[in-house]
Amino acid sequence: MNKAALFIPCFINKIEPEIGIKAVEILEKLNLDFIIPEGQTCCGQPFFNSGFPEETIPFAKNFIKIFKDSKVDKIIFFSSSCYGFVKNHYEELNLKEKFIKDFKEIKENIVDFYEILEENIEKINFKEDKKKVYLHPSCHLLREAKVYPKVKNLLSKIKDIEILEEEIPFCCGFGGTFSIKEPEISVEMAKRKFKMVEEKNPDLMLIPDTSCWLQLKAYKEKNNVKVEIKNLIEYLYEKII
Repeated sequence: MNKAALFIPCFINKIEPEIGIKAVEILEKLNLDFIIPEGQTCCGQPFFNSGFPEETIPFAKNFIKIFKDSKVDKIIFFSSSCYGFVKNHYEELNLKEKFIKDFKEIKENIVDFYEILEENIEKINFKEDKKKVYLHPSCHLLREAKVYPKVKNLLSKIKDIEILEEEIPFCCGFGGTFSIKEPEISVEMAKRKFKMVEEKNPDLMLIPDTSCWLQLKAYKEKNNVKVEIKNLIEYLYEKII
């Protein structure tokens, strides 16, 4: 990889910027060359998922123009949710032929943050961690982005770590606009998630997608849940030497 451009998702930019800063610093530790293009907006996923594909188009056009003009080898997403949406659904939009053509030119350059880390795994030295960690299989990471195995492989390189997984993956209840439209169900899903975690009695719960982390962090704080949780980006930042 010669040069990459970073796509910063809304909830990191506006709500948890320190997670984005730590992700950037991880890339710097690996001596990767990257830029953060100006003029970025939302990728449009909330509008698309709410049944407004036409309203999604301006966001898609802006994304395509900015990252096509960046002329980079890779476009790195800090969110598997945004990554999965852009890569799998932009071509479903009613875009003009020019934008479809431009998108197809950059589509294969789109990668998830954890993909980049795994590609550069030979550069990474981890501190050991004698912990049982419960790895949350976020829906988009598992099904849309399909990078869950890469996350697991990354963690397996940490000496003495024990990774606990779910036999049947369950959603945390966030689901983007779902948590706003169906708050009662969303809360019950978060409650169920923590019950599943507590049954395995881990030292720590790791959450790869920041959107899931926001959901579970809010539930934990409001309900005095004792399980320790951590955003995976923050955890990797602490563990990479």
